[in-house]
Amino acid sequence: MAWLKQFVASLPEDVRRAFTLRKVYGLSYPQIAARLDLTIADVENLLTHAVLKINEGLDAKKSGS
Repeated sequence: MAWLKQFVASLPEDVRRAFTLRKVYGLSYPQIAARLDLTIADVENLLTHAVLKINEGLDAKKSGS
């Protein structure tokens, strides 16, 4: 879990904020969009980016990189 916290902290600010609002605070996409003054499509893109980066990080961690 510590690794994930550190990795999330290293994400770009907009990605990190959207991810945190969704996964930590449980906000919906429309709520995140309103809070960050974005479109829902922007929120979807940011969260997709977060998941892809986290998956890349997990793959690298598994392979020992």
